[in-house]
Formats: sequence, C-alpha cells, structure tokens
Amino acid sequence: MLKLTGQPPDAEDLTQETFLKAWLAIERFDRRFTFATWLFTIAKRTAYNHLRSRRPAADASEVPEPADASDPASVLSRAEEVNELWRLARTLKPNQYQVLWLRYGEGFSVAEAAKIMGVHPVHAKVLLHRGRGQLAKLLKARPEGADCGGLVNEIST
Repeated sequence: MLKLTGQPPDAEDLTQETFLKAWLAIERFDRRFTFATWLFTIAKRTAYNHLRSRRPAADASEVPEPADASDPASVLSRAEEVNELWRLARTLKPNQYQVLWLRYGEGFSVAEAAKIMGVHPVHAKVLLHRGRGQLAKLLKARPEGADCGGLVNEIST
C-alpha cells in the first residue's frame, strides 16, 4: 500500500480497511484460487478507490534490490535506476502498467495477475509482452542515451 499511496498513515489505514473487508467477506472466498490473490484483489481495489478520491495519484517509490550490500553507491544507483524504470512504466497504458507492476513489482505469476485484473491469462501475457516492449522503447529513446544500467536488456527478454 505504501508504494501506491506514498504516505505511511494512508497505507496503514488502507491495510486495515483491506483486512476488515476480507474478514467481512471471508465466506465469499473461492478456494479454487489462492488466498493471496483474493486478498491482493481486495487491497488493490481499496487502494485504487482511495487514489481516485484524492487526485493526483501519488508516485510509487520502489525499494531497491541490493546489488552489493557492502557498496552503498551501487545500492543507491540501482534504486535510482529502478525508480526511473517505474516512472517510465507509469506512462504506459494503464493495463500494461498494471500487469507489469503485478508481475515484477508484486511478484505475482501471470495467471495470478490475470485473475486480479479480471482478464484471461492469454490477454495478461499479451499485455505483459506489449508493456515490456513499449518500456524498452521508452528506455532506449531517453535523451541521455542511458539504459538504466542494463534494465533495457532485462525487460526486453
């Protein structure tokens, strides 16, 4: 939630609201699907409703994956690259951004992302493929010519 809201108090309130909604609707949980997917869908809808009610939407801030914990400069550099990547991803079509975020930001499988988005898994794969392609084009077209430390190659594959 913090990545979506950018404000710790809002994230805490939305998390509490998500768990309350899940508790009240637990009898509607379909055991054919994973609990995490169901809960994340509730969380996503709660957060999006909150963001819609308080335009403009806050930017997501990404927690860096430590490249080398002994080198703070490389950790900071990687964090800046990841933030730039997600900033560019926000300029994509909303469904493309959403499937990219669910897959790479939240770590869901393509099938789980499709379920959360309410689309067929093949459609989610197509959105993911097109989103990665568009993001690679945006990164290559950047004026400074940088490729975010090889991120172009990571997302193109």
